Amino acid sequence: MTLQALLLCDSAIVDAATGKVSVNGIFDKISSPQFPCAIANCMLFFQLRTAPMTKCDIALQIVHANNARENPLQLPTSVSDVNGLVQGIVQFNGFPMHEPGHYEVELSANGTLQGSVKLLGEKLEETTREQRH
Repeated sequence: MTLQALLLCDSAIVDAATGKVSVNGIFDKISSPQFPCAIANCMLFFQLRTAPMTKCDIALQIVHANNARENPLQLPTSVSDVNGLVQGIVQFNGFPMHEPGHYEVELSANGTLQGSVKLLGEKLEETTREQRH
């Protein structure tokens, strides 16, 4: 099994006629004036290649800046298509960021880690009046 894509983005849409996926607003950094915070709207697009018609149990896990782990999110079982493609779009409502630092979303398939995508949580510093001029 090969991970071909794992992207955090603002939106991802599958065209019903062609099956093509449009991924918009890919990001790897969030800046916030305060922590804890949450990303209100965040999507994850993934694409795996495996043998045709293979059952795939996909799980996602958020790893926080302090290495604490959220409970894994188990997705419904997928079966690869005749070309061995498995893909999905997951919407996070309120991706949690407890402190500034590096976060990861890990993707596992059939109990094996396939890869991860990294996200930097960065604290915005207040700009002083002198710096603004």
